[in-house]
Amino acid sequence: EKSPATLNFFKDITEQKLAEIRLRESEERFRTLIENAPMAIAISRKTAFIYVNRMFITMFGRSSSEELIGRPIGDMVAEQDAPVFINRARKREEGADVENLYETTGLRRDGSRFPLTGAAARVNLPDGPATIGFFQDITRHRNAEEALEKTVMEKEILLKELHHRVKNNLNVVSSLLGLEMEKLADEGARRVFTNALSRINSMAVIYEQLNRTSKLAVVNLGLYIMDLAELTFKTYARDPQFIHLETRAVDMELDIKRAVPLGIILNELVSNAIKSAYPPGVKGTIRIDLENNGGRIRLRVSDEGPGFPPGFDPETTDTLGLKLVATLAQQINADLIIKNGKGATVE
Repeated sequence: EKSPATLNFFKDITEQKLAEIRLRESEERFRTLIENAPMAIAISRKTAFIYVNRMFITMFGRSSSEELIGRPIGDMVAEQDAPVFINRARKREEGADVENLYETTGLRRDGSRFPLTGAAARVNLPDGPATIGFFQDITRHRNAEEALEKTVMEKEILLKELHHRVKNNLNVVSSLLGLEMEKLADEGARRVFTNALSRINSMAVIYEQLNRTSKLAVVNLGLYIMDLAELTFKTYARDPQFIHLETRAVDMELDIKRAVPLGIILNELVSNAIKSAYPPGVKGTIRIDLENNGGRIRLRVSDEGPGFPPGFDPETTDTLGLKLVATLAQQINADLIIKNGKGATVE
């Protein structure tokens, strides 16, 4: 006898249930990581927030995510930055290539403002594309920058004052030596004082130039060489109508640490050329050339006098000036080259 029956179909859904559990666990881990991240994170769609983490809520002075979800992202930044901020988000959601990292001004609920940096990326969520943003309050960084700038400014003022005082002290020493030299009748003693004065002045010229510029650690070497050469020439040239000074110097910058020794070297070479190459009544030219050969500086002083004696060595000579040249050249890691031809040339 026929009777009604039920046909049942069964399927083992263990794997499906396990997959759902794994998915929920994965989502929970992701949410836990995002919620506890040390950076403010927000997800937006159509320029409105759909998710914010705890740090974002705290950073913008809110009490809960409900105050932010659904609100336009432009409400969280200063008025002048809002259009740019919203436009970035809209273009990014549309897949446009927009600069990732940017700076803006955040706006808290109490109206206070703070500097922040942001970086965002387009993401595809199950319910459609969105933008995920990462934000960092950089108030401490800005304060540190401002403090550093203030410190640098104070150091610059102090260094300027130091340069000014060094220049004044050198001028005082120079004046005192000049006054004492006027009392001397012995020509040899006067020459010693003249040499000392000239060396002091070669250093004073640098500090005079530093006081005229905004740079505190470098000098215009070309201008320094021109000024110093003229000063040295006026100090030593007994017959300016017979000796002609010809200076060619290109503009370049050099740190004070090397410029001061180089200035003393120039002073010694020019004074030596005036004293040794051209006796009273003898005409001639002293040439000074400052060149920049691929980053390597070349200073050359030449005259048309009798030149150096055969086998001359500046390190063993009895002349203090040329010994000083050799010593200072070593200090600034320079090659010292002495040539004899039609006159003497020192590079």
